[in-house]
Amino acid sequence: MSGPVIVRVTSGAQQQSTDLGRLVDDVRGRAAAFVFLSGGAAGMPPAVQRRVRKLLDALPVLVSRGMRLAVADGGTGVGLMKEAGLARRRGGNTFPLIGVAPASVLDTRASTWGVDPNHSHLVAVDPAQWTAESPSAGRDEPTVWGSEADVMFALFDRLAEGRSSLALVINGGRLTLEEVARHGASGRRIVVVTGSGRAADALACALARTEPADGDPDGMGDVVRSLDLVRYRRLYDLFPLAGDAESLASVLERHLTGVGDGGRQS
Repeated sequence: MSGPVIVRVTSGAQQQSTDLGRLVDDVRGRAAAFVFLSGGAAGMPPAVQRRVRKLLDALPVLVSRGMRLAVADGGTGVGLMKEAGLARRRGGNTFPLIGVAPASVLDTRASTWGVDPNHSHLVAVDPAQWTAESPSAGRDEPTVWGSEADVMFALFDRLAEGRSSLALVINGGRLTLEEVARHGASGRRIVVVTGSGRAADALACALARTEPADGDPDGMGDVVRSLDLVRYRRLYDLFPLAGDAESLASVLERHLTGVGDGGRQS
């Protein structure tokens, strides 16, 4: 396999990018439903990642059931994104998998994150203004996360226009919750995997008005409250980490096809 097609985009100029436009046209020509993954990268515990590996087989299961599916995520070679790539490979590369990340973290020469080789496409986002002291030059990698968000959600909205879509949330940190807020504002269904930790569990606890079993050392509950994520209550569906791929596929299929869910399109 030759690796993903890489499209480079400058934040703020995504509407003018002909390469990004071609990517959208290509993927929409192959897919009628979209799953947007949001969640843990390097902070995902190994035990959770092993369970996530099994759950994400739901994606090729959907394809085997006849769904014309595409998936999008953060594109790096760690955590949830790595597992999505492996799920695509196990399923015979039968669905497009598009990653969106700051260009610097996809540069294997300067980054510990790197490119996931099992994605079909990667969108590398450069900052609007590049300087020698820019964090995107690899000096302070964590500060660049989130700089890709505007391009990511512009892409998600273009891909999903007039089509079925949902967000699948597993583990994650503050940026995951900020992404949940953007999905909620768009009216997109959000499936949260409970028991996967951190952002996902803080969100589930807020919905249930309970406290996290292991406390909240990262302060995710405060972020949920500050973003007022509970106001999107009607959009959430909870699925347990201990569940199986076939059951998760059925939940995703129900929301993406609209059977028993009012047929909402995002």
